[in-house]
Amino acid sequence: MQKLLFILAFFFILVGTQAQNPTDVQLAEQYFRQGDYEKALVYYEKFYSDNPAPHYFVRMYDCLVQLDRFKEAEKAMKKQMKREPNNLMYGIRLGEIYEKQ
Repeated sequence: MQKLLFILAFFFILVGTQAQNPTDVQLAEQYFRQGDYEKALVYYEKFYSDNPAPHYFVRMYDCLVQLDRFKEAEKAMKKQMKREPNNLMYGIRLGEIYEKQ
């Protein structure tokens, strides 16, 4: 029984670490902090497609806005709002796009 639990735990750890390479996450964050949104966007789009976590979405969305790709940002935000209808912050962020346009 312990051996089975160990194997299952190892499997979940392995699967979890395969999702995003820590180096890629650090690189994406570095690009984002340096204002190289085009490079950061490539990473965040991939991260978000592999794991639609809110953090990856927000970073991807912020890259789109910083690059003045408002239509793409709007489309992504509306899709995210359907995915998480109780998160009111998304509606506020959508309003920011309209204001910037």
